Amino acid sequence: MAASQVETREVQLADDLITVRLHIPPGGREKRPAIISMLSDHKVFLERGIVVATYRVNWEFLKPPLPPPVNAADAVVGKWVLASPSKALLGQRYFQTLTITANDVIPRIATYLGTVPEVDRDRLAVVGASSNGFIALQAATHRPRLRAALVLAACGDYHAFLQYSQLGMQGEPLELDPAYDRWLQEQEPFRHPGRLPPTALLMANRRGDPIIPVECADATVRAAAAAYRHARLADRFDYRLIEGSEHGLGPAELEAMMKWIDRWLLDAHDPAR
Repeated sequence: MAASQVETREVQLADDLITVRLHIPPGGREKRPAIISMLSDHKVFLERGIVVATYRVNWEFLKPPLPPPVNAADAVVGKWVLASPSKALLGQRYFQTLTITANDVIPRIATYLGTVPEVDRDRLAVVGASSNGFIALQAATHRPRLRAALVLAACGDYHAFLQYSQLGMQGEPLELDPAYDRWLQEQEPFRHPGRLPPTALLMANRRGDPIIPVECADATVRAAAAAYRHARLADRFDYRLIEGSEHGLGPAELEAMMKWIDRWLLDAHDPAR
């Protein structure tokens, strides 16, 4: 599809806190599914006639503001996004930004998409990998009218992520501040699996991923599978454990993602959803 055929619009939401850019493929007046995606390649979605919404959070407008990030040189524990001033606060700022994005930003974008004339409000999805995968999964627990969620190289057990990831404690015990620990438990999707159905959820992880170890996904998968069975919607949850020892996306993840999108956004349209 030529870039000139795709219409692009940009809007500001929540007093300029959120910048949303819509990429609308040609299709006349027909309402189309839409996907909130921060993946680098949108072509595969646009070619299927799916509206793509990308976004940016303008953190300078957040009130109250987040504490500044910790410089790697000043970090006592953790690496990269988990770099923290103490073991007690490992990953706190990281999960603060994820939580704001998942609990507030994604639902606002979903609400906005429901007002776009070209978008079918009953066929909305969110896809994310790595940090954006965490966001996609947590957003799904807040029911922002999502028909599907695709979570790649991420998990919903934040404690296991902090403990086992090479960016965190690398298998050593956690020593979190009690108040932070309680707050983190409130946010963890695997502790609230009943909020996930009826959203059609796909998760995909790599067995040897050092950033998102498989231990981080285990509890999430067990809890989600049980919740979907309980809701009698077992077909709306799928988990793909893929061989590999690197963090990222590859052909297997992308194939699973597109099959899930074809099934739940394109092949099946349930107006009652």
